[in-house]
Amino acid sequence: MTLRGWSRPAPNTIRSADPTVDGRTQLHLDAAERHKNLAPWLLHSPRPPDLTSYPDEWVVTILFYSAVHLISAYLMERAGPGSIPRSHAERFAEVGRRPELRSIVMPYTELYDWSIAARYAARPTFAATDLQAASDDRDRIARVISQLLGVE
Repeated sequence: MTLRGWSRPAPNTIRSADPTVDGRTQLHLDAAERHKNLAPWLLHSPRPPDLTSYPDEWVVTILFYSAVHLISAYLMERAGPGSIPRSHAERFAEVGRRPELRSIVMPYTELYDWSIAARYAARPTFAATDLQAASDDRDRIARVISQLLGVE
């Protein structure tokens, strides 16, 4: 699929080694991977000539929502489809409540805060180090969730 010079990213690389992983869990893993693949593409793509500034705010927002899907995949797999939080506040509570997820509280909080700043600040700006830190936070969450789910 091509949309004005955009070509579809490589297929998902997060796959469960466990054939019993719920298909809905895999959908969240797929969405997380698509978001992760889109962030660097957006960051390194040439700007359209009519765009006066680069939309870095969407890079951090995309990375945050990749983390949301990773956490949703874990909660769905471990607690069932009805366990998917309906709000960010519920998701934060679930992450903080589960001892196995406590190590992702800080990176998840940072991604959330950057995403809020990106979406609601009048002129959000992010240094290259901020964008790298956001990517590192998302990757830290992915490592923890992948290990807990037994996925590659």
